Amino acid sequence: MTLEGTVNFLLWSAIVKLLVISIASIVVYAAALSLYRLVFSPLAIYPGPRIAAVTGWYEFYHDVFHSGTYIFRVEEMHQRYGPLVRVNPHELSINDPDFYNELYVGGNKRRTDSYSHFAQGLGFEGNGPWGKF
Repeated sequence: MTLEGTVNFLLWSAIVKLLVISIASIVVYAAALSLYRLVFSPLAIYPGPRIAAVTGWYEFYHDVFHSGTYIFRVEEMHQRYGPLVRVNPHELSINDPDFYNELYVGGNKRRTDSYSHFAQGLGFEGNGPWGKF
């Protein structure tokens, strides 16, 4: 084997190794991400299709290739899984009118009792010129 042939072989060998390592890394990352989203994510406890919990491509597929029918698919998910459904890795869909007021709190109800600790030192202690808050 000539020097040029040896260099060529080593170059292609390095390229193939780099390609194999890159593909293996992508596969391991995708598997770890899928495992996290299905088992360890805070949203993993909510029902829904597994494919929707793993990837956002499920929503993309219905919106792009089925002319925006994902909203109807979400309605079918609610009929199958109940009022609280995981529709993609980062979102839940809620179809419960009673839960609406708990989720979207009105102005007369505070989400937390520790608001006074947050407001101290900002001039919002409740004794301002506009009266008590």
